[in-house]
Amino acid sequence: MNPISYCEEKAAPSGSDNYYALLGLAPETRNALLPLMAFACEVSTVPRECHDTDVAIRTLDWWRQQVAAVYRGDASHPVCQALLPVIQAHDLPDAWFMEIIDGHAMDIGRETPFDRHDLQLYQQRTASTLCLMQAEITCPGSREAQKFAARAGNVIAGVRDIQMLGYDVRLGRHYLDKEVLTQHGLDASQLYSPVTPDALGRLLAQQAQLLRSNGKDLISTLDRGQRVQLRYLVTRLRLSLRLLERIADDGFRVMEHQIHLTPLGKWWIAWRGRWS
Repeated sequence: MNPISYCEEKAAPSGSDNYYALLGLAPETRNALLPLMAFACEVSTVPRECHDTDVAIRTLDWWRQQVAAVYRGDASHPVCQALLPVIQAHDLPDAWFMEIIDGHAMDIGRETPFDRHDLQLYQQRTASTLCLMQAEITCPGSREAQKFAARAGNVIAGVRDIQMLGYDVRLGRHYLDKEVLTQHGLDASQLYSPVTPDALGRLLAQQAQLLRSNGKDLISTLDRGQRVQLRYLVTRLRLSLRLLERIADDGFRVMEHQIHLTPLGKWWIAWRGRWS
């Protein structure tokens, strides 16, 4: 399997949000974005799949070494082999890759909820930084694109955290601000309920309203040309906002099950995005 095929299988399998968001992009753009996504996927699985803290720390250290090797022109892992020409062509700083690794390192050994500052830092490192790199590929050197990407990353991550809350809690972690939990009269033990508590539903509804407003405002700030240049990120954002609507329609019952968009629904959003 060649490096790009490996990245595609890892980060954009058929039916995924990434798969639909990449549809219709020029091959060179698509092949530049895929290794970034695959790198983020590889690193993000470490805290979830390595249950031994020492093993997780060593694995992330190994990825730091792999990034350093790429910048020396020595790539062995398929993702790094695919990253090498992308980094060279687009002059991406190694600090961005290290930032993503450092973000996921915050999850290792974590036993208490994030406070507001740490949650914002986590989302900035793991989500916004990836979106910044993706924006640099499709809209290089644009301050407006970077601002859009950073905020879009926060919205996309916020929707994912709502959708996957039940799953994350069963893994022993979640991404809800502990101060917000306290304000709604919730403690961590209540999140382990198989049925979504009413207070949690109200909290998620408030968060969803803010995410929806931020996401729509973000898209409205772009003109037609910017939406074309940033089409991958705009499509990802639109898919997230539509998913948020579905979760809201279901009453935010995220502890009972996960809500997903249908393949046809994803295709429709991606197809419409090519013309709007």
